[in-house]
Amino acid sequence: MTTRIRVLVVDDEPRFRENLVRLLALQGFDAVSAPGGHEALATLRENRFDVAVVDMKMPGMDGMETLRGIRLLSDAPACIILTGHVCMDDAVEGMHCGAAEYLLKPCPTDDLAERIVRAYERRREHRTGLCARG
Repeated sequence: MTTRIRVLVVDDEPRFRENLVRLLALQGFDAVSAPGGHEALATLRENRFDVAVVDMKMPGMDGMETLRGIRLLSDAPACIILTGHVCMDDAVEGMHCGAAEYLLKPCPTDDLAERIVRAYERRREHRTGLCARG
């Protein structure tokens, strides 16, 4: 990977979150974390990220609220839902809120890395297409 894709991992489980950041860094990503939706939105307002990996079940601001908040940002990253709770309603609503993928924990790091790259490329193509049209 020539361009380091910037990834924000949003999950309330500290051990999972930090392990995922380390694993993604080993895959060549520039990954950082936020422990919840409010912190994620604050981080996204101050820093540019290409992809956000968001857990659905978090105290306070849950994943769906976080996705809605991200979608309102001017330079919103592509979003991937990574959750330990299977719920078709959440999957459908998440896609309506702009999520590129809905993955279940545990997800092999290689699979997640592939999905991150795909989401990044789709976001880049979409932005390039918008810019080309004026």
